[in-house]
Amino acid sequence: MIIDDFNQQQIGDLRKGDIAFPNIEYGLVANLNLPRTTILPAYTVISNRVGIEYLEGLEWNNHGDIEWQNQILQHLYNEIFVMISNFRENSNNELLTKIFIWIQLWGGNAGRGIFVRGNGWPQNFNLETYLSGVRYIDNKQHDDALATINQLNFINTAFSTKHMHFWSNGNLPIYDSLIAAVIFGRRRVSANNYNDYLSALDNLITTLTIPNLTRKMIERNLFNWASTDQGQTWRLIRTNE
Repeated sequence: MIIDDFNQQQIGDLRKGDIAFPNIEYGLVANLNLPRTTILPAYTVISNRVGIEYLEGLEWNNHGDIEWQNQILQHLYNEIFVMISNFRENSNNELLTKIFIWIQLWGGNAGRGIFVRGNGWPQNFNLETYLSGVRYIDNKQHDDALATINQLNFINTAFSTKHMHFWSNGNLPIYDSLIAAVIFGRRRVSANNYNDYLSALDNLITTLTIPNLTRKMIERNLFNWASTDQGQTWRLIRTNE
């Protein structure tokens, strides 16, 4: 279902679990544009718990503004794909670990759990489990990939799907709290909804008939729209907050 993002009555008539997309421009090719500097506290936590070699290649500014943050996010995004390509050509444990850390950093402060909770880093991280998840992604077994990466300590679906996104070259979408709220009207992220989200994205691509439209384009425009006034209002209505 596609609904105009200003039609508050129709949005409010949706039930929990109903799948609905806002009627926005999905064919735009855009970079991620976040309204808050969530990556700054993430870096503070991560940089204090991992070896400096894992953050090599980042020119950091502890006082960076929103514009700087979004540039860094794009830098991280691009470099993660480069590192993944390098790993496929010459796999090694240090590079695999660095990829994991950079994806957690790119995901923002919500990804700090594996670094600070329980026994902390690196005890919470199991390289073999992560590699197994990557292999499942390579074999297009996304159900097994999600279940496997979710086995890592203090990693849940919201972040597992970020890793799946990168290792699938952007084909597999991210399913986090924002998407759960906007598309399903749910406050909690559940792995059980991931296949429904995949199907909904593919149905939307068929419905819209926009040339060369991809899941990656849809989700990037969804994330950017969710930061607008209309997007925030939609989210509040859908989750009854």
